[in-house]
Amino acid sequence: MSWGDAEAECQKLGSNVHLASIDEEGQMKSIGTYISKNYQIANNVWIGLQDDRASYTLQKRQFIWSDHRPVLYMSWGPAEPNNEGEQELCVDLMTIVGFQGWADSRCEKEQPYLCRTDPGLPG
Repeated sequence: MSWGDAEAECQKLGSNVHLASIDEEGQMKSIGTYISKNYQIANNVWIGLQDDRASYTLQKRQFIWSDHRPVLYMSWGPAEPNNEGEQELCVDLMTIVGFQGWADSRCEKEQPYLCRTDPGLPG
């Protein structure tokens, strides 16, 4: 499923449900462990981070979470984000044996996704 379709599927679950945002290293490790156990075939899953096209410049990229949380933590993989071909505007979480990190990817890429809900919000 593409990034946009995955975000839409998450939102169908409730108004406070979006692709997963990751706020700190402990969450990253927990999510990586979950993915490794439950997505044995797929090594990459969509998370809610994407390029903020409104603030994009050639010198510096800004990223935003789909749930509008502030971006307080990042965990890029080696040589990421690289915006290969200037077409990689969405972010996935890579899980490979012994490694977890983020990569920017083409938003049209078909892959599994992970939703997150904020139980403190109505919806």
